[in-house]
Amino acid sequence: MGHEVESMFYTREVPWHGLGEDYRERGLLTAIDAVNATPELASPVEHWPFYAVDPSDMDHYVHVVDKWEVVRKLDGKPLGEVGNGHELFQTEDLARFVDDVCGTDAAKFETGGSLRGGQVVWFLAQLTDEMLVGNDKDEKLRSYVFIQDWRQGGALSIKRTNIRVVCMNTLDAARRGFGEEFNIRHTVHADERVEAAQRALKISVEQGSEFKKVADTLITRKFTEKDFVDLVGKVFPIGTDASKVKVARAEERTEELVTLLKTAPDLANIRGTKWGAYNAFAEWVDHKHTVKSESEAKLENRFRAIMSPKGSGARIKDKALAVLTAE
Repeated sequence: MGHEVESMFYTREVPWHGLGEDYRERGLLTAIDAVNATPELASPVEHWPFYAVDPSDMDHYVHVVDKWEVVRKLDGKPLGEVGNGHELFQTEDLARFVDDVCGTDAAKFETGGSLRGGQVVWFLAQLTDEMLVGNDKDEKLRSYVFIQDWRQGGALSIKRTNIRVVCMNTLDAARRGFGEEFNIRHTVHADERVEAAQRALKISVEQGSEFKKVADTLITRKFTEKDFVDLVGKVFPIGTDASKVKVARAEERTEELVTLLKTAPDLANIRGTKWGAYNAFAEWVDHKHTVKSESEAKLENRFRAIMSPKGSGARIKDKALAVLTAE
């Protein structure tokens, strides 16, 4: 199943796969309402002991003392491995957290549910900038996806997105999109967790506003194909003593990027501008060379909110943007 949907709800259009509970007539919907109406989301999870089994003798197994399996009580379905000292954060806790962060009178929950057999839970909420940053002049709705991923120990994260999340593919696309994904540690006090999340959302809005200013400038600047080839050389420099293999790979990469710039349908209206050049790099990175982050950096010590740092894919985009804005 390409969608990988286990359970979900929606409050606007029916998703492309036709699955999910239709809550369009229910009026104001909170995250906790949605959880309580969905058995897969409402079910508690538990720690079960972890055992390693000898594949040549299935009767021979050993208890792995420093590992536990997170298991859904509803059906005994394993969701992910965790270590000693792990604190369970139930989906109901996640829903209350999302409601507390958003404010039930200020958010519109558009979709939510579970993916990959319950391993991933998400809520897509629309919030106003007024609530996030106190700007009473800007009432635009912006979408944020809240994620709990048991493949990563039940980690909580928040990401601003323009994508309507209705399946695993759209969630992955949202997570690859522009802006940081903020991971919020769920081991801290509830009030601090909510305040950390609200700070993360504020930073996300500010990042989006600054990036829009840059985009508005880049789209007015002409940029030829020759300029683009020069840009590729600056983003991926190779020395004069580079081997034939490296030179060949560099030429292949340049050809890939130029072809994408010239043929990608979504670049048609911005081709020939610096903004089009940046988006060619972004699309190439996202669809061909996405690399996951490998480390973490602190966003705020007091609240211990963790911001995912940038992997090599994001660094490529940043370098291209730096070159484009410097010229």
